[in-house]
Amino acid sequence: SMDPFKIVADEQREDVRAKVSDQVAKGKDHVNYSYQLEGRNGQRRDLEVLTSLFRYNDRPAILASVMDTTNQNAIFHQLRESQYFNEKLAQTSPNLIVIFDYTTMTYTYANGKMQELLGHTLKALNNTQDGLTGMMDPEDQAKSRRIFQENRQLADGAMNQCELRVRTRDSGSYRWFLVIDTPFKRNANGELTQVLSTFQDITEQKAREQQLKD
Repeated sequence: SMDPFKIVADEQREDVRAKVSDQVAKGKDHVNYSYQLEGRNGQRRDLEVLTSLFRYNDRPAILASVMDTTNQNAIFHQLRESQYFNEKLAQTSPNLIVIFDYTTMTYTYANGKMQELLGHTLKALNNTQDGLTGMMDPEDQAKSRRIFQENRQLADGAMNQCELRVRTRDSGSYRWFLVIDTPFKRNANGELTQVLSTFQDITEQKAREQQLKD
């Protein structure tokens, strides 16, 4: 039979295989994987896989939604590694990008996706109690506050990743996002002062996942 892990890059294959086995063995409903696909031409693509565990013919099965994140990851890493923030680059990203400043406790930047996806401006965001956390589904707010504190301890190059629901201004409905936080700026003492966050809209993937499970 075909090995579904054969397309995973060699050095990541056993790690992904172990994570899937662990998900089934421990009955984890939702697990996200990030890995690279090894193409026939030798080129690699970055993939983000959202998985959901369910029963099929009375056996455990995994429903996977796969997204190619190669281009947006390239933008993300360029932004993170830039000495100065490149606004033009950020505006080309398909994701919502925000920068939060722990010194002023405000958002200092949000690209155009803030208005497009959520209907909010940067000014409105800073005038909202608890900022983006205050716009989230109540079930996700505690998770967001915990991550907010964890981010202060992130090492350079490290990332925090989670799924959150954020309310839109126009319809009041919620959109699902895969959120990745990473250190962006430190002060002279090495203390983290700014975090760069990208919000990838996964609403459609979540809807398809639910339809297949139903």
